[in-house]
Amino acid sequence: MQIMLYPGAEQQPCQVDYGISINADSAGARAHIVVIDSHKADFHHTALIHHQCSRDHVLNKILSVDLLGIRVDLLRFFVIADAESSDGMIGYEYPITLDFEDYQRKGNPVQVRGVAPTSLKGRLRYALGFYVKTVTALNRDVVGGRVTVKTERDQVRQLPAAESKSLLAAVGYQPRWAYSGLRIVSST
Repeated sequence: MQIMLYPGAEQQPCQVDYGISINADSAGARAHIVVIDSHKADFHHTALIHHQCSRDHVLNKILSVDLLGIRVDLLRFFVIADAESSDGMIGYEYPITLDFEDYQRKGNPVQVRGVAPTSLKGRLRYALGFYVKTVTALNRDVVGGRVTVKTERDQVRQLPAAESKSLLAAVGYQPRWAYSGLRIVSST
């Protein structure tokens, strides 16, 4: 587990724990980024599940430091809130989307293709020199540290409690309530 500081909603310092696990299956290896956003933080804390700018900042920092050069399509991003609570834990998976304008502005490779006109009006515009083009980025070129990514709140998936616990175990997180604590043993 690692600790990260990030700017909150009012630019105040906030802290989260995070870990990364590699899961391999028949489709190949994927990295799971698990961020633990604890409710034990002080009242000035900005919860990542509610604030997209802070969540995106945390994700982009992890990509540029720990996952430099790793393809973004092989990553999954999870935020687990209240992991310190044995019953109130809630987890979300946020889809990672590319900030395409930023990607293109940084001079990263793109594919430009002309779109063939399908209607009479389209063919007329094509004849007059107005071409429609699509610009795409190849998955192999969209890698951590080279791109800025965003998380989409509209397409978030809530995790079942068992999956959240499994992700926490995979990154080696042990909530404080799971520790049995120190035992005092006396001998007479």
